[in-house]
Amino acid sequence: MVSKVGKKAPEKKIKKINVYLMVILSFITMGTYIGYWFVKRSKDIERLELNHHVSFGTWKLFTGLSLVLLLIQLFGGMILSEVGLLTIDSLNMMFSFLFVGILYYSIFRIKEVIEENSEIEFNKYALFFMHIYYVQYKLNRSSL
Repeated sequence: MVSKVGKKAPEKKIKKINVYLMVILSFITMGTYIGYWFVKRSKDIERLELNHHVSFGTWKLFTGLSLVLLLIQLFGGMILSEVGLLTIDSLNMMFSFLFVGILYYSIFRIKEVIEENSEIEFNKYALFFMHIYYVQYKLNRSSL
């Protein structure tokens, strides 16, 4: 990047986060942090990729929906009837399968983008089992 003065502007690096903290936050928020991670990294990933393989708008929707379902799960017993709770449980199950599908689609697209734009190499098995934690671990160790 070149600024108006003619000097080269410093490239913005991807924020480094402690992976152990990410795991703890994911457990505390019952998985909602995973969507939050995608939303917060969207500008950094979009800066690297040209073809926009990952739909970060979908992740904003999924994160919001995940937060709403989490709150209903926690406080729904005070508001909803037995039938309402069963309906929410069914929706939660369907949402979980969609969430996992979008997660793996997105994480493997991010892998491709990072590998194309840097020297970072990913182990596909570690990526499958550790998804965002493995990506963040690799980003923490890189100069991106």
